[in-house]
Amino acid sequence: MAEPQKKSSGGGEDWLATYADAITLLMAFFVMILHFEDYDAVGREQAAEAIRESMGVMSENTPLSYEESLFNMLNNAINIVESAGIPKEDYLVEFDQEGIIMEFLGKTFFAPGSVILTKKSTEVILQLGVELLSDQYKLFYIDVEGHTDDVAIKSKYYPSNWELSAARAAAVVSKFVGAGVKPTRLKASGYADTKPKFPNKDMFNEPIPENRAANRRVVIRLKR
Repeated sequence: MAEPQKKSSGGGEDWLATYADAITLLMAFFVMILHFEDYDAVGREQAAEAIRESMGVMSENTPLSYEESLFNMLNNAINIVESAGIPKEDYLVEFDQEGIIMEFLGKTFFAPGSVILTKKSTEVILQLGVELLSDQYKLFYIDVEGHTDDVAIKSKYYPSNWELSAARAAAVVSKFVGAGVKPTRLKASGYADTKPKFPNKDMFNEPIPENRAANRRVVIRLKR
């Protein structure tokens, strides 16, 4: 009668085979990376990044995602505006469908009926400009919009609200350029009273002063 075969204890060293296969594959991957030609530097970096992500490794030079940059920029923008001493009721900083929108009442940014920037607005623009020079924000473009209410302007310098709104947007853009931001990242647009945030008049065609004040505004959009 044949003796029954002894069963394996089950623990053994079977796991070593799987471990060895994994190490071999990883080593082959690194060898492939090292043999990439210089002309394929982009592909090499992409492959290296894939390895880092698969192993859960983040180096100091790993670039932030666009979403991470957005959140960082939003927090920095709010801190800059607050440090400039602009009242909370005079500005809005939040996310929108394109990126970040920063909205300021016209009285906060400019002297009445002019394109002369106030001290606080100048401080905000210059600090934002310096912040946008950082590598993590190099993909951001800056759109500046000038808006007015529906009251016709009376000025020898600006024949209509179109000229005033466009000149105000251009003044903000010019200050960004002075802070070191490349002109290719900037755009200035004047909309006069064509895009009111609130109705300038009520149903009886009577003016609403607080709405008109809110419609006189400067909008800075930070987007990819």
